[in-house]
Amino acid sequence: MGPKSEVLATDDRFWSYLAVATGLAYFTLCVCFYLERTLFLDIAFQTFLMIQEKTLQIQVDRFGSGLVHLLPLAAIKLKLSLPNVLMLYSASFPLVFAGFFVAITKIFKQWDLGIAVLLLYTLITLDGFYWATSELQQGLGFLLVIVAAILRYPNLNGKLCWTLLTAALISLVFYHPLLILVLAWAIFYLAFRPSAISNKRLFVILGIALVISILKLIFLPNWYDTMKSAETWKHIEAYGSSFWTMPANAIFWKYSWSVLYGFWVVYLVVTIHYCIARKWLLLFWMTACSAGWILLIHFSDPNFTHPFYQEVSYMPLALFVGLPLVKDVLPTWRRKWAYAFITFILLQRLIAIGLHHVEYSDRISWLALQIETTNVQGNSRSWVAASDTPNEELKMTWATAYETLLLSSLNGPENSKTVTILADTTGKQSFLMSDSLLVADFATYPIGSLDSTYFRLSFGATIFLAPSGNGAKVQK
Repeated sequence: MGPKSEVLATDDRFWSYLAVATGLAYFTLCVCFYLERTLFLDIAFQTFLMIQEKTLQIQVDRFGSGLVHLLPLAAIKLKLSLPNVLMLYSASFPLVFAGFFVAITKIFKQWDLGIAVLLLYTLITLDGFYWATSELQQGLGFLLVIVAAILRYPNLNGKLCWTLLTAALISLVFYHPLLILVLAWAIFYLAFRPSAISNKRLFVILGIALVISILKLIFLPNWYDTMKSAETWKHIEAYGSSFWTMPANAIFWKYSWSVLYGFWVVYLVVTIHYCIARKWLLLFWMTACSAGWILLIHFSDPNFTHPFYQEVSYMPLALFVGLPLVKDVLPTWRRKWAYAFITFILLQRLIAIGLHHVEYSDRISWLALQIETTNVQGNSRSWVAASDTPNEELKMTWATAYETLLLSSLNGPENSKTVTILADTTGKQSFLMSDSLLVADFATYPIGSLDSTYFRLSFGATIFLAPSGNGAKVQK
């Protein structure tokens, strides 16, 4: 058994090599599968808007997400090719995560939290890798930066220190509204352990964050968070006294075998350690917060409607077990066992993430088939009935118009085509008959307003594609 300074030493070359190898592998996956990541829902929509408006696309006041828009926006303003724009967008996420890692390990000298960052973005990630835009997963890495800063400077002396910390907490709150709960977990976790920082200071930090969250809720509400909150309370009222009957609970256990097994492995390892060490309070806190978080996510979506969205919502679980692993368990192990365990987890998860691309590559193939069918008819715009599409394969369809526009334009704007999937055409018939409108699921755009550097749609009515096997064909 070795002390922490030996197992997670800042001068340990193994951890440095492992971090670099993991980061490079993750970055490579982001570049190799950049189409699968960027031609999917929010990123496709935000790329379209960045091209049109030439500004950062901050959705529902989640300002922290602006960091990942800087590179693709710069590429657009420089008029780089569309593949380069999309590739830079995909690469922006691992670069931001790398920034979190460097701040934690090099500036704040917390190598154990650096390992926690690696686990955060791999341990229970599959669909979350391809639906990269979630502000929750970005904000979790930033939260670890704040924790590292607190541990590095536990005395928090001086107005400057508190000013910077308050600014960081404001940024955290504006990343995602649920991060205040994860911060509360982290504060209590640190308070339950021997630490150089006093509990008083810890709870002052939490109090500041709570005040910021309340002020934001009162003075800067947004439609999306209000809607999600109302839905969650509605589900709590419906299932509160019989929460075990929620369909999401049964699906969760099946999902645990295919995606969340990494969480359970680490949870078991930490649990055994806490039992042997008789650290019952820490064991209770880890277990209660994990169970509470799962229940909260299930109340927000009792039917487990979109697995990719649900998976990202589970990501705090990786911190609930990952932080105890690196701070309480690994320091008691011999180096070779710590090396082997973390290496095995990271390697296995990176392989799983890479193999999972098939689902998203198949999705792009289906979109490409619709583009080809539209092109055969000599038209640039078409629409498909939602009932005629493979819903499970497509996952969600509201952004299909933007996804197909980007996909078809990769080889030049002269190839631009767009396919819209509509569940209901009520109120859209006149738009579909127009020869000069791009019709998306919830918006329309004059063709002449599109940036011709990237998109050039021809005039003509939007044609209907009837179903044919895996794809769709033009109705005669």
